[in-house]
Amino acid sequence: MFHRLSVVFAALALALLLVPSALAVKVHVRVEGKDRTIFGAAAPTIDVTSPRANALPESALDALESASVLGEFYYHVTTTSFGPYVDQIGRYAGVGQTGWAYKVNGVSPPVGANEARLKNGDTVLWYWAQFGVAGGPKTLVLSRVGKTNCYRVTAQDDNGGSTPALGALLHVGAKRTVRTQGSTQAAVACVGAHRGLLVRATLDGALAGCGGAEHGEATLWVTRDRGAHVILERTVPAGLTAMQALDRVADIRTRYAGRYVQEINGIKGSLSTRHDWFYFINGYEADRSAAEYRLHNGDVEWWDFRSWQSLMRAPVVVGAFPEPFLHGFDGKTLPARVVYSEPRQRAAAERLARLLRARATDDPRTFSNSHVNVLALIPIAPGDRPFLLANAGSNTGPGKPILFRFGGDPALLLENPPFGRLRYQARG
Repeated sequence: MFHRLSVVFAALALALLLVPSALAVKVHVRVEGKDRTIFGAAAPTIDVTSPRANALPESALDALESASVLGEFYYHVTTTSFGPYVDQIGRYAGVGQTGWAYKVNGVSPPVGANEARLKNGDTVLWYWAQFGVAGGPKTLVLSRVGKTNCYRVTAQDDNGGSTPALGALLHVGAKRTVRTQGSTQAAVACVGAHRGLLVRATLDGALAGCGGAEHGEATLWVTRDRGAHVILERTVPAGLTAMQALDRVADIRTRYAGRYVQEINGIKGSLSTRHDWFYFINGYEADRSAAEYRLHNGDVEWWDFRSWQSLMRAPVVVGAFPEPFLHGFDGKTLPARVVYSEPRQRAAAERLARLLRARATDDPRTFSNSHVNVLALIPIAPGDRPFLLANAGSNTGPGKPILFRFGGDPALLLENPPFGRLRYQARG
């Protein structure tokens, strides 16, 4: 009997310990400062976990805490007679009729942030505001018009009511601005192609709105031992960070404030055995935390668990071919060339050039061009094994020009999947 009670009490204790993580919710979070965005320009989805060991759902205050950990920004909470109050985020503290406020799904709740409960899919906005008789500033909201590159902009008040944001400006990336058109019914602007660029709306007296950063899909692979064993292959939405995408499809554990992946689906990195997780985007070894890279349409995100005892770095690998020729890195793609050396290779070179959106050429000077990606077709003797090898050159950063050398029947690269898929270097 005593043994059974001990087991029951142990189970109850474990359940209580697991409450905070079990109640984690996934919400969109953005923090707008006095002059610029502090966190989450595109309102990314993050995991919000309450530090409280009780059964209450997570709150808007918990969302701010989780965002501050991911974004490494400061905030301060003061205790008042009506509960905890956020009096500073980042550099600026609230003074007089200025201060910090929040909205959940476009509405300013009538309770403190610690009492505003969240559910999966909610959108939490923290922002610097100057308050007047009519309350805080209106919030601009962008909505895409069908499948076009046009956006409708509305201004949302504290109660969630919307009116056309007449005269609003749309900022595409950092260099292009388009003014909305319309009278009393709608404020709409068409911004043209903007792959990978954030669209931001501004209007005097209103809080900026963001949207349209990325649409489409990306591919995510998880393997081990340089691609020898495939753990999972999934399609994920573009616009997520690489970390968010991985967290959607796998059970992960992280370190260093969520910036470093320690474990995926129970496979854990180890200093003693010199094994860890490495990740690539379109064949390039990434140069930043997965929490900082935002996926673009068509990207291939590849996580591989391997030994680093003999190979610490692999600046570029062939296993995502036809990447990085098609989508490059961070939304930027270099011109490409398919170089052949014998007339009999010309037809095959032209077929590969169409696949890679490249040009076929037999000009050897192409190899000295430091601004293009090159696929070189190398003649081999009958019976020799095919190969696909990568050379990153002297400048090995992601997005820099690369040289792939292929020997064999070009039809191997036109297959689905192509020769060399999920390999660092490939030999038949």
